[in-house]
Amino acid sequence: MGVMSNLFRRLLLAVAGGLEAAAGELHAAATPPSDPASTGRLLLTMTASIKGAQDWLWSLPQGHLAVVIISTSFCGFIALVLLIPLAVTALFGDDPPLEPLPLPQPREVGAAGNGGTGGVSRYGDPSNGLACMNASTGALLGYVPLTPVAEVAEAISAARAAQVSWAATTFEQRRQVLRVLRAYLLSEQDDLVGLSMVDTGKTALDAALGEVLPTLEKIRWLLREGEAALRPERRSTGPMSAHRTATVEFAPLGVIGAIAPWNYPLHNVFNPALAALFAGSAIVIKPSEHASWSAVHYVNVIRSALAACGHSPNLCRLVVGRGDVGSALVGGGVDKLFFTGSTAVGRKVALAAAESLTPAVLELGGKDPAVVCDDTDVAWAASIVLRGVFQNAGQNCIGIERVYVQRAVLAPFLAAVVPVVAAMTTRPAAAVGEADGTLGADDGDVGALTMGPDAVARVDALVQQAVACGARVLAGGRPAAGAAAAGSGDTAGGSSDGGGARVPASHYYQPTVLSDVAHGRGMRIVEEEVFGPVLTVIPFDTDEEVVSAINSSAFGLGASVFCHNTRRANALAAAIRTGMVNVNDFAVNYLCQSLPFGGVGASGYGRFAGVEGLRGCTLERAVTRQRWWGVRTSIPPPMRFPTRGTGYAFVSELVALVYDTSYMAKVDNVRNLLGMLLFKRWRPRAVAGKW
Repeated sequence: MGVMSNLFRRLLLAVAGGLEAAAGELHAAATPPSDPASTGRLLLTMTASIKGAQDWLWSLPQGHLAVVIISTSFCGFIALVLLIPLAVTALFGDDPPLEPLPLPQPREVGAAGNGGTGGVSRYGDPSNGLACMNASTGALLGYVPLTPVAEVAEAISAARAAQVSWAATTFEQRRQVLRVLRAYLLSEQDDLVGLSMVDTGKTALDAALGEVLPTLEKIRWLLREGEAALRPERRSTGPMSAHRTATVEFAPLGVIGAIAPWNYPLHNVFNPALAALFAGSAIVIKPSEHASWSAVHYVNVIRSALAACGHSPNLCRLVVGRGDVGSALVGGGVDKLFFTGSTAVGRKVALAAAESLTPAVLELGGKDPAVVCDDTDVAWAASIVLRGVFQNAGQNCIGIERVYVQRAVLAPFLAAVVPVVAAMTTRPAAAVGEADGTLGADDGDVGALTMGPDAVARVDALVQQAVACGARVLAGGRPAAGAAAAGSGDTAGGSSDGGGARVPASHYYQPTVLSDVAHGRGMRIVEEEVFGPVLTVIPFDTDEEVVSAINSSAFGLGASVFCHNTRRANALAAAIRTGMVNVNDFAVNYLCQSLPFGGVGASGYGRFAGVEGLRGCTLERAVTRQRWWGVRTSIPPPMRFPTRGTGYAFVSELVALVYDTSYMAKVDNVRNLLGMLLFKRWRPRAVAGKW
């Protein structure tokens, strides 16, 4: 202790001496106190502060040695923690940079490159390409080469060959790839968001919320908790296996297949790819034919990150096409399939996967309810409901499609939402705002319907049919009129949306509030997935009534409950039959990437995201091992082949010994077991309760 005391005293005296010297230099540099200059007063104040600190440090070794030792040790620990990342970087190098990849750009051309037609350049081969359209305008972007059906199996084989070495990588090597992707997403966010906007027609805000934010959150969770989720997990053993250890291990599965939807092309590519790669598997992705223009770029980003970190880009393969390519992927020999899409297509995928016994996770449609109770803050709940309904123009599997409002607060709720919805605009989003150069500066509030005129017509048909059955339109309720984009093929007349912008005909639907909607009156909009910008309000009186109405739907994906009373809110959440529910919030569960994502009924089965989704990309293996050296399983003589007629009696006595609750019977079980082990002719004695 004397050595330690001397060491800390010397350390503190050296620090105090340094402070004293610094104070002297500052005092010499300061102007006299009579000088009113602010600089002089500042220097004198600093001198006095350092002098006070020096005096305090001089006094510490005299009577507060324990405090000194603890404080110094704590400071040393903090310094060590801060220096470790710097040391790791110095020893092993930093993550490799990923240079920005060129974005696919449709180009307006004159005589050069397009036969002098002045039309949009044909990116790719029209004779063997998938035509890609700007969802906001209907203008042709170009052509993405189609993957021949025969080459789907080749892509799977290439991914499988690359996965062999990838399965042997450490978690740190996999984290490096994720860090490179994270840096790229942050540095190139504007370009990646702009590409999604062009391909799907969403606003910049919708893209940032639905594309970038959840993708970065998934990367953050994988970096922080992914390894812990995939570590071998010890399990308990029973009395019959106490000499063994029981473990669940999560081995790389092989090749994952993913059929991704069009509503969030960036996230729908990155989401399955991140999980599969971190779990040690490879992945083959088939994007929607309505979002292939951007998906090609997003997959190339992942492949480039893999290559930059020294791994094969074949770990992430892309196949482009329509239903025939999707069918080839399902039956092509992948080890597991993740499908996100409509319930109708999901049924076909499930049937195709069953033929080859390929396990599949189906994340299908939703008809998510929001319950607004009479004790909630109506204005606050309305603001969250509006985001839940109109995010991405309602094109969300977990978008709010049914808003159940208790009748006592129906009027204030409508008063809160109708003026807002009536003031919302629809206009094509510029890739970069023309007004001030800021992305999203000139967006409307609601983007286009990605599927174009067919989607607009379907949404309108649902709204008009509800009106015919007694519903009332309080805002919107019609396709947004506008001028056809040049070269888009749309010929309908157009008008301004009130802000001076021209809206392409048939690509937008007015933000709509539909009231007086009810169950049991034949309204299709109550039962069918809308996937459009329609706020459907359904009044209710009692909790039992609203729970029954919600659970009458075939869908069961997510739900929201807005209620001030915690007990009542929790009771409602527990009674609603969905795979996910948020109390006093909307969709925040997806920003908790530790949670699984999925539904029940027509919303599909299986889970992605969270621990469950990550482990779903692995082969879960039950493994037992010898617990103690020299102690191993041995087959008792009565159970060995050839049997001698006492095998069943031996097992019967053993079962009774382990599982019977009568201690008196256990004494007899032990006697009989020992007798059968030691004497070949021993037979168990008949006791009460045995035949």
